[in-house]
Amino acid sequence: MNLADSLRQIVAHKDTLLEAAVTRSVSITTPPPNIAVHVPAEAWWNTPFVGGALAAMAGIASTLLLGLIDRRIQRGRMAQALGTELSILQFRMISACLMVARRRARVTPELLEKLRTRIKGGPATKDLQVVGTMIDMLTGLPREDLIAWQTPPPGPPRGLSLKRYDLPYLESALARIDLLRKETQGLLFQTRGALDLFNQHVDEVMRYHWLTFEVVDSRNHAIVEGNIERNHDYIVDAALHVVNSLAVVLAQQDFRELKPLQVPVEELPADLEGKGATA
Repeated sequence: MNLADSLRQIVAHKDTLLEAAVTRSVSITTPPPNIAVHVPAEAWWNTPFVGGALAAMAGIASTLLLGLIDRRIQRGRMAQALGTELSILQFRMISACLMVARRRARVTPELLEKLRTRIKGGPATKDLQVVGTMIDMLTGLPREDLIAWQTPPPGPPRGLSLKRYDLPYLESALARIDLLRKETQGLLFQTRGALDLFNQHVDEVMRYHWLTFEVVDSRNHAIVEGNIERNHDYIVDAALHVVNSLAVVLAQQDFRELKPLQVPVEELPADLEGKGATA
């Protein structure tokens, strides 16, 4: 068969050849890799003891984590309740300090500035805003008007309505005071001691006040009155000490998220109202 015959045969069977070329498929099969990891049975970490130890450690870690979360929640609740109680006491101490200082004519620009600083650095409760407004008003008075504001009205002086104050929540929460930072704990005990001293002077004034009804002799009566005035001065200093201590406590990190009360808890004492001293 020559070349011409071969070409004629290809032409004659071209359709068959084209169909075979179109329908032909190629299949390539690659077997998956076979990877095997051999763990020796005698490996130190592949034992029931190590597995149990790891499980125990995971259990302890989760318990500690839950304990830390619960402690943080309890600290926040305690800080809110205690901070509110301290803010109320701050208002009471500033009011008592102003009230007695007014009776003793000791309300000076220096005293007003000290109290004003303590208010502006603390929680902005409604009560503290009210007494802060009053202090701003007194600060803006000329010295003569400030002296006139402290001048008692004509007639015999009346006794001041002094009260003892306490911190019931702090007393009930002493068993959990470890929730707070150590510095805060120490400052709270200092404030507690300063408040005790204030209450002692209040008790002394009340004791001498009742003696004025029992002592008839004019000489002894004058001595009792002098003791009352002297303890009034002590009360001013003690109240200012409590105010300073409270300001430092409330500035601690434990109370930075404190939400101050925006409703008035108490009103200003009647002895701070009016043009002249009413007590």
